[in-house]
Amino acid sequence: MIPFEIYLSTIVSACLYMESFGFTNHCTNVITKDWLRRQVALKLGIYSVEYASDFELTKNGRFRWEYRFESALLTLLNTKCICQEKPDDKDWQGNRYYLTDIGRGSVWV
Repeated sequence: MIPFEIYLSTIVSACLYMESFGFTNHCTNVITKDWLRRQVALKLGIYSVEYASDFELTKNGRFRWEYRFESALLTLLNTKCICQEKPDDKDWQGNRYYLTDIGRGSVWV
């Protein structure tokens, strides 16, 4: 399996990427779980040969890496490296995620 730290660093790097271009300063935050999932999927592609088991479908019809992504996101939330903002009822995109100062200085950067 892909080392868990790679999942953590990939999520943090994706958040830093968005911040570096100032997207969050010029419009509403677009870092959603779906956006993060797509970014992680793109970045993990380079590991598909070496860690093929992460790209196998599970009995539930999801790839194994998707469960590890969920676990990494939860770990980052619990360690306060990222925070989430729940949207109002009219927002169809779901929770927004923000990198915290702890996350910017984390060992996963």
